[in-house]
Amino acid sequence: TEYPAQIHLSALILDGKQIVLAVAYDISERKKTEDNLKATQAKFTSFVEQSYDAIFLVDENGNLITWNKAQEKLSGYVYDEVCKKKIWELQCLLGTKNINLKEAQTKYEDQIKFLKTTSIENWVAQNIEAEIIHKSGKKRVIQQTNLPIKTPAGLLIGSINHDITEQKQAEVELIKLNEQLSAQNEEYLLLNKELQQINK
Repeated sequence: TEYPAQIHLSALILDGKQIVLAVAYDISERKKTEDNLKATQAKFTSFVEQSYDAIFLVDENGNLITWNKAQEKLSGYVYDEVCKKKIWELQCLLGTKNINLKEAQTKYEDQIKFLKTTSIENWVAQNIEAEIIHKSGKKRVIQQTNLPIKTPAGLLIGSINHDITEQKQAEVELIKLNEQLSAQNEEYLLLNKELQQINK
């Protein structure tokens, strides 16, 4: 019967002769667990890469783990351009406001400390609106959902981002239109009042 094994070799002296002692351990279960984990990771990676949502993951030390194609499109930066940057460096790169690098790092580290002392099961996903600067220099408005993910290797922070720039622009245009209609209505009421006085 064939099975995966881990072999330890040791050199010994027995009756004046040098021999090699081999001890084999059956690691079938461990190998099965590793294979299942690899398959799950492959499915997860495929899901993230094919998602229309812009997604990135960072570890508890601020290192970038995943930066999918949709996130590349949203930011204008491909993975190779940002893979060696810490999350606080990315915040400074994409932020529309002047962000202090050290303060951003401290804020992230404090957040990780808080999450490690809080039950993640009771964590409520953070939904925020923020402005970023695309690599082209254009401002984009995004809706961002951040959530912690516990893994055997430690804590990860996942971020799912939607570009809502056009939606926000439409909202601004709608407000302007309502203001214009309101102003026109007031003018109409004033004109109607003046006509009534003339006709008396």
